[in-house]
Amino acid sequence: MTAEYRTPNSEEQAVFLEWMREHMAGTVEAVMGSLDVTWEGFADLFRTVGEVRAVSDDGKLAGFLWIEKRERDLHVHGIILRPEFRGRGIGAGIFEGLETEFEGEIDALELGVRASNERAIRFYERIGFGIEKSIEEIGFHVLRKKLA
Repeated sequence: MTAEYRTPNSEEQAVFLEWMREHMAGTVEAVMGSLDVTWEGFADLFRTVGEVRAVSDDGKLAGFLWIEKRERDLHVHGIILRPEFRGRGIGAGIFEGLETEFEGEIDALELGVRASNERAIRFYERIGFGIEKSIEEIGFHVLRKKLA
């Protein structure tokens, strides 16, 4: 699957931000604490750092992606697919598409995931990511995939 992207409107951005808050329940507060930001500060980062994309499959909104290029790394701040779109190869397609889109510009993809999210970790490992480091105090792993 090749992901189809578009810029989300402000209402969709608000939905994505709320999904992130729900998806990261129990972790987002620890992450914000480690960054020394409030939820409003986090929301401001969301709106001003990197790029937020709406992801479509067959013309239907499947989810959202938040990425930021950091020198030779592409950091995925957030990727969330609606439940009915999971398990259909869309997530793997997104990462394949990012590798193609940023070919020659980046050396690695990186992202963070809750240590308790075993399903997500298995998915990321299956597509070539490995745990780079663990941040025990916030229950988080940083995963990295080096590119050829």
